Amino acid sequence: MVVKSAIDFAHGQGLKVIAVGVEDQETLDQLVAFDCDEAQGYFISRPVSAEELTPWLDESPLILEKK
Repeated sequence: MVVKSAIDFAHGQGLKVIAVGVEDQETLDQLVAFDCDEAQGYFISRPVSAEELTPWLDESPLILEKK
């Protein structure tokens, strides 16, 4: 409940919420259910070089919205 409350509070202040340190599908699923705006962490991707980033963005099933 603390995480959902923090997300709701931030949204109430007009802020976007970025979760860091996401390490498994269960955590990501819960953040999505809580309406978290963005997430990062080893589950989503290990650090990559600049050259690897564009192909990863094009191919990753975890990218929900292409900009």
